[in-house]
Amino acid sequence: MPRITILLLLLLLSVWSCSKNRDTPPDLYHEALVEAVEQSYFPIGKLPIEWTDSDLQFLDACADKQLIGLGEATHGTSEFFEAKHRIFQYLAENHGYRIFAIEADFGESLFINEAVQAGDKAAIEDLMIDKMHFWTWRTLEVKALLEWMCEYNINKAEDERLQYVGVDCQYNTYHPDLVISFLDEHAPDITADYQNLLVEIKEGTDDTFSTYSDSSVNNLLLQLDELTTSFINMEEVLTTATSIHEYNLHLQLLQLCRQATIVRSGLQISVEPQNNRDRFMAANTLWWLSQFDDSKGVLWAHNAHISRDPIYDAMGYHITQTLEAHYTPLGFSFSKGRFNAYRPGFGLTPSTIEDDPVKYSMNGIFDQAEASTFVLAISDLEQHSNWDDYLDNNALSMLMIGSRYQGNSFDYYRTIKRDHYDWLIYFDWTGASKLF
Repeated sequence: MPRITILLLLLLLSVWSCSKNRDTPPDLYHEALVEAVEQSYFPIGKLPIEWTDSDLQFLDACADKQLIGLGEATHGTSEFFEAKHRIFQYLAENHGYRIFAIEADFGESLFINEAVQAGDKAAIEDLMIDKMHFWTWRTLEVKALLEWMCEYNINKAEDERLQYVGVDCQYNTYHPDLVISFLDEHAPDITADYQNLLVEIKEGTDDTFSTYSDSSVNNLLLQLDELTTSFINMEEVLTTATSIHEYNLHLQLLQLCRQATIVRSGLQISVEPQNNRDRFMAANTLWWLSQFDDSKGVLWAHNAHISRDPIYDAMGYHITQTLEAHYTPLGFSFSKGRFNAYRPGFGLTPSTIEDDPVKYSMNGIFDQAEASTFVLAISDLEQHSNWDDYLDNNALSMLMIGSRYQGNSFDYYRTIKRDHYDWLIYFDWTGASKLF
């Protein structure tokens, strides 16, 4: 029997066997789930960049949250990116959201945010090309968002401006140099003692510490800890010479040096399996919130990162441990369409999914609903007994693809739980993001 047929049967039987009414035929059970979706969803236009404020009023229900996670089911989908642009625009203009945090390099975002703060729209494209690490964000959709942020900030008071901040920690391209420059000017004695260390960790991340053992990486981390202690001991001198904001920023840059060294080397810092990158991204997100008087913000990242999934050790799970009910994740889903991803033998290229989704996956149910694009709250689905039962099912899955794609969509259905997301936005069909 073909593998796909086996997968479909297993999913169908698992859901049916878990249902409260075992006398209900599988097709009728599926129809009941679809009907409940249609009773719960809010239909919305297929072109997100044209969504009106009326279309986005569903966001009013979560606009009291300090942080809203905005996911994506691929890293290369135009509709996801344009939707997040409009969502942040609506929240900024109507609910005072100021921080736009993204799954992008912490250091690179400092250069881009300088232009955003200055309202320098003309500088955005060159900065994106010169400074951004990931192809995923070098798109016309992200450029349009950043240019809108620049326009918004013109003639705004400093405390009213939008902030573009990165939370990722995979590279030390900029962090060591920024620390060296700061110390050269304000604490040259420390620079003399630790400049070689900072240069070494920068070069080490370039080749993923391929020649280093765990013990040699740990030695670098110990030296970074010593530098951090020296930095903290000079807090009064450094804040007097600059400001508390500049001091805190460069202290955090030292933390980024440490994080990127751990992530890039693949070093496990605990005997228990950990998703170090997501833990660090959560810490960086919370740090940024604290720097702007706990202003409200949105967090742009893949569905897997913004979810509350404790098994994956997701960023959203760790953020929830601190913010609790003040964090809400909004996932994105699709069934068919084009998207950009790295594909073996093809490189970075658009891929297309045309197969019908797995029947008893979230996508398989959403695909049968009348509306082709819609928003729904998980809490609304829970009001229907079939859905309340379905959400407890261990085989519950949703299509999610990262930056790489092997060509078979059925390999990319991930298990999800009812509490992983509070909201979902669904598209029947999507197009690929527009790369530079």
